[in-house]
Amino acid sequence: KPPFRFLHDIISEVKRVSDFPSSDVLTEFDMDSGNFKDKESKVAYLTKIIGAVAAATGPLAVKPLKIVAGLEPEHTNALL
Repeated sequence: KPPFRFLHDIISEVKRVSDFPSSDVLTEFDMDSGNFKDKESKVAYLTKIIGAVAAATGPLAVKPLKIVAGLEPEHTNALL
């Protein structure tokens, strides 16, 4: 059950070294984990990430609300 900050750090590093997801998906605002304090903003961020990964790899069984709640870590791992 990785915490949101851990997921954000991994996604930010992938973005930094590979430019995935594109800047159309992740803005400068999204790159600062301090901007995500409440559940709704975290879910919105993860929804964008899941959409970008699914577009590149195919459908994913992961749900952003479950990630934020720390549930179904096996699906979170599939996203990573």
